[in-house]
Amino acid sequence: MVLNPILAIVSLGQSDLPVTYNFDQPFTVLSEGQGYWGDGTYTVVGDILTGREFHGVLQFSGLISSINWSSSPDEYWHGITVGAAPVPEPGTMMLLGSGLIGLAGIARKKFRK
Repeated sequence: MVLNPILAIVSLGQSDLPVTYNFDQPFTVLSEGQGYWGDGTYTVVGDILTGREFHGVLQFSGLISSINWSSSPDEYWHGITVGAAPVPEPGTMMLLGSGLIGLAGIARKKFRK
């Protein structure tokens, strides 16, 4: 499972042929842009994204184990990359916390003298 995964899309649809992705869960469009061959327009209705040469990044919220979608109509080429923001490990956070406590203790001793 991945927390808040992102999905980058390159070239969704064509300027004269809008293509629709129907996702199985809600998403937020984090960024958008136009492609080489068109203006990069898009619409979102519920969990459905329709693009005309759209480039963008979507984010899904929560712990996600899979992302499913269908596309219509068929298109010659789609570019998709899935990723996630790094989440700090509990051990790293404990080490950072104990280091900050140690620094606070040293500073307290210096100011008491």
